[in-house]
Amino acid sequence: MGAEHSKRATILERVLRHINNGDYDEEDGYLVFGSPSVYDMMMDLTDPATEREGRALERAVEDRVRALASDAKRHRGKLQVAHRASLDRPPKFKTNALDKLQPDEQAALGDLLQAALHRQSAEAGARLELSDAEVVDATDAAFSEELIGKLPKIVERARGLDEMKLNGVSVDVKRYFNEAHRCYLYGFYIACAVLCRAIVESALKSRVDPKGVIYQEVQRRRALGEDLSYFEALIDRAEPLQGGHNGEDDRPCAHDVRKAGNWAIHDVKRFNETYGGDRLHEVLAKTRRVLLDLYSASSALQR
Repeated sequence: MGAEHSKRATILERVLRHINNGDYDEEDGYLVFGSPSVYDMMMDLTDPATEREGRALERAVEDRVRALASDAKRHRGKLQVAHRASLDRPPKFKTNALDKLQPDEQAALGDLLQAALHRQSAEAGARLELSDAEVVDATDAAFSEELIGKLPKIVERARGLDEMKLNGVSVDVKRYFNEAHRCYLYGFYIACAVLCRAIVESALKSRVDPKGVIYQEVQRRRALGEDLSYFEALIDRAEPLQGGHNGEDDRPCAHDVRKAGNWAIHDVKRFNETYGGDRLHEVLAKTRRVLLDLYSASSALQR
């Protein structure tokens, strides 16, 4: 469903493979992808059909080799990322560049790979590690693939969000709100849940307890031995949530957001069981309802 909402992702995915292999040419402000040079492209367009047919097998095999090389570069980049930013095992190499080869393509490809192996053997021992430039290029290739792969879902999720226009929102709430939605769009659900919790707590402090009256009361009762949560007290005392902008009591929504954020921090298994897959949108929707209640209320909230 998402792919049909991002035509750019499909185009960029095709172009990226050519960029990975340097298989493009720039001339007079034009970028030509899929041909080693503008000259070769013009030859393909102007040569007789018989000559183009004669080169068909060669080009088909070269396309497979380029796809394989592109996948190899991305894999090197994924390894670099995994070593630096992950505690999981390094990913295994995957490619579909060699799927469904025809017999004549297999023979031609075998010859090309043999030549490549001989060349690599001759160069073996010259250097064992990637240069800094190669690390940057491979990492660039890996992240480019990842971002393009996420693009259809990002577009789909953004399309499902209603517009939000609120007045009087604090700087903290704005920042939490912006980052929470970015995390949601990019699929970082644990981070999104934690930020949704921060949104609700910060908004409640700003709108329900700007002078810290409730906070002081909770602290006093804690000193007497009561087990109280300031966050829960804010929710229970928030009059705008009791009527809600739609006439409903939205205190349960605020509590659900608080619990989701707590689970995301302290009990990931329970969080995944409750909000795994794409169900995190429920937490985001409840967060937005709470904000509408707090910032759409006409009554004065200052204490």
